[in-house]
Amino acid sequence: MENPVFIVGLQSEAKILRQYGYHQIGISGGDLLIAQKTTEFFIQKQAKGIISFGFAGGLDPSIPVGGIIIPTAIRTIDNLLFEVHRNWRKKIIHLMAGIRIYSGTMLGSDNPIIEKKIKADIYHKFGTIAVDMESHVVASICNKNDVPFCAIRVVIDTANTSLSKQTADIMQKDGSISVSRAIKTILNYPRALKELMILGKQYHHAYRQLNNVARLGFPNFGFGF
Repeated sequence: MENPVFIVGLQSEAKILRQYGYHQIGISGGDLLIAQKTTEFFIQKQAKGIISFGFAGGLDPSIPVGGIIIPTAIRTIDNLLFEVHRNWRKKIIHLMAGIRIYSGTMLGSDNPIIEKKIKADIYHKFGTIAVDMESHVVASICNKNDVPFCAIRVVIDTANTSLSKQTADIMQKDGSISVSRAIKTILNYPRALKELMILGKQYHHAYRQLNNVARLGFPNFGFGF
């Protein structure tokens, strides 16, 4: 049985996949160039299909933390549009039977989008329901090479959530927290502690949902055409 390749941003997302026996995983660590090179590497190795898997930020105010998004297409800030593989997407949704799935176009961004107002502006301008930092890179390369592509993302912060620049600066590209930077920031900006606690709670809920998605998708996320 052939398995798809997965491109993720974080080690924690890859950990979920590995526990279900998936090992063809590329980890970008929040770096667009690494996402590009990793995707190209797997395509050169004759990847038959690629899934962008992991967390996303909500843009549609109706989608809660833990909301599962299987988008119909990926849009970029400069308005390029990449559709996912329709039949594969239908198979994945079928595997998620009994769970609410949010559909629509998702935004791919080169930079984190953390402010509530900016999220609202993007939602009203593009109508995109969520945003991440890997899917547009992966989708573009798959489209150019005629490789089937899908995305599966779980919302970790909603459209109604804002994160201060001070708290965002604590977070490193790979999703980990710089302890020394966190201590310094909290001493100078006490609100950061509350924001980190809220984000931690959201992360644990989204992590459980993403794990559930991987479990339901076993053994190969409907791959094979």
